[in-house]
Amino acid sequence: MFGFDTTLIACALPSIGEAFGIGSFSLGSVVTLGLLGAALGSLAGGAAADRVGREHVLFLCDALFCSGSLLMALAPSPSWLLLGRLVVGMAVGAGACIVPVYLAELFRNELDDRGRHVGSNVVYITGGQFLAYLVGISLYPRWRIVLASGCVPAVIQALLLRYIHAAPSGATEARQDLPAAPSPLHAESVSLSEIAKSQAIKTGCLLQALQQASGINVVMYGALTSADRRSRALTLSLALRASLVRQVFRADSARVPSRQGGPDGQHPGRLGRLVASRRHQCGRIVAFVAPR
Repeated sequence: MFGFDTTLIACALPSIGEAFGIGSFSLGSVVTLGLLGAALGSLAGGAAADRVGREHVLFLCDALFCSGSLLMALAPSPSWLLLGRLVVGMAVGAGACIVPVYLAELFRNELDDRGRHVGSNVVYITGGQFLAYLVGISLYPRWRIVLASGCVPAVIQALLLRYIHAAPSGATEARQDLPAAPSPLHAESVSLSEIAKSQAIKTGCLLQALQQASGINVVMYGALTSADRRSRALTLSLALRASLVRQVFRADSARVPSRQGGPDGQHPGRLGRLVASRRHQCGRIVAFVAPR
């Protein structure tokens, strides 16, 4: 739902602006409210999952995502649209917080190939973006139907939750198969001050901050709004091609077993190593994404 939502709203923004007669600042608020909801959802999702279980919170996320999508699709005014974005953002934030942890708990050691399964979460995010571009292209400019289509993955996931395994009931059980590590982060009870001292945590937060500061979200959300009406179809087509290339590389990277070392799910795949070793031959990929 994470990747599906980010692309759906990007495809719908230009038509929303024309339907309600709102400017760039108000359209930016539509995106920002979703991110604010995601921040609130991520803060509350972890604690709620510890109390009532991962599966129950994921079901709640599905219900919120579906409700928010319908609220946006039926919005009679921008205020209702903003409320729907806040609800959807809370669902996305809580789900994005819980799912990687849930996968790590289910696949608890290297024999379970934990890195590959945890890394598959990112594959599904980019896969959702690719599918949402297909929906956006096929339904453009009917933005209400585009936003309502967000109910589809939420309902499917809610129906499939009954078939998933229950997560281990606590940190001790989840880590009993893991080898001992000297890092304080592997202790059963870790304070925030100890986490803040970890060089790995600092590096990870820095990389995330740099990723956001690079402006990738501006490109994702603002590509269509910055294009005029005649070039929006071309912009959508280019975004679809770029999403396909990203999905291929992500899927290839997730195939690498976690036993090869490095953080879970962060290994370069065969295609990534090929591109790194033969940079001069990558023009074909650029030609595929670039307009003709």
